[in-house]
Amino acid sequence: MNKQNIGKGLKAELMKGYDIVRISHWAFQIFSNEKSLDPEVKDTLEKLFSMEDDPQFELSQEELTQLANKLIADGEKEDLDTPNPEIKEIAQSIGDNWLMCPICQEFWKNVSNYGMVRCPKCNNKLHNPKFNPEGFTD
Repeated sequence: MNKQNIGKGLKAELMKGYDIVRISHWAFQIFSNEKSLDPEVKDTLEKLFSMEDDPQFELSQEELTQLANKLIADGEKEDLDTPNPEIKEIAQSIGDNWLMCPICQEFWKNVSNYGMVRCPKCNNKLHNPKFNPEGFTD
């Protein structure tokens, strides 16, 4: 499980209500069952399942939401940051930072400077036509 999935899972748990015991058990279940976790993900899960041990380890609902958002953003960056030469499709620029998916014709406003973008409809990864390895976009 990657950072993005953990962040989305944590948000889903928070949608069920702020419950330290349930969130701790959720984190421990993932920690125990997933064999190949990134060290940073392991540390995050340990932090989450330790909340049940002592009130000093508890994170507030706001802190948990911020953690979930950070995990999602970090996971997205890792997933989309670098262009993938195995993927051939390029999102089509249709002006004013709007992109169109060549696969499903969905269009969306692009706010990413990453090398890749993900179509919000068909979920395919595509090359970002606005990406410039030097960091400058038009």
